[in-house]
Amino acid sequence: MKRKSGQSAFTIIESMIYISIAAVVLSSLFNFAWQIIYANIKAQAVREVQQNSRFAMEKIFEVVLSSNDIITPANQGDYGPSLSLGMEDDSLNPTVIEISNGKLLLTQGLNGPYEITNDGVEVLSLVFTNASYSLEKETVRVQMSIKSKNQSQLIYYDASLDSEGTISLRK
Repeated sequence: MKRKSGQSAFTIIESMIYISIAAVVLSSLFNFAWQIIYANIKAQAVREVQQNSRFAMEKIFEVVLSSNDIITPANQGDYGPSLSLGMEDDSLNPTVIEISNGKLLLTQGLNGPYEITNDGVEVLSLVFTNASYSLEKETVRVQMSIKSKNQSQLIYYDASLDSEGTISLRK
């Protein structure tokens, strides 16, 4: 085809090249946007697990610090999935921390159980070890594993965290 002088137009091949380039650029931008969205979802799941783990450990330490005695696990080296503590206030005896149906629960005497973790996470394991090195200073070691609940089964919603710490009673 001959062009008339002074007129410019795209040929079919030029148009196809421009459309192909535009498709590649748009596809890359679309993929990049989805990666940002998925990274945000993953970060949110990780934050949820970290916040629940940190709050749970702080609450456990707070309760242990306000207690007078470790009831179970009773002997040095004993361990178990629940912690039973004796408190100065008899209405709070016994104070028990345990997991049930993936939730971390606190029961104080006849009060509770109160959920320490929220519905966005599941407590997979909880182990309390009596790490007392003398009768004068009772000590508890806490090991906990928490993961995010992932109903959609997408890997972007998966997050887990293992926490551990050791605390001595104040007495």
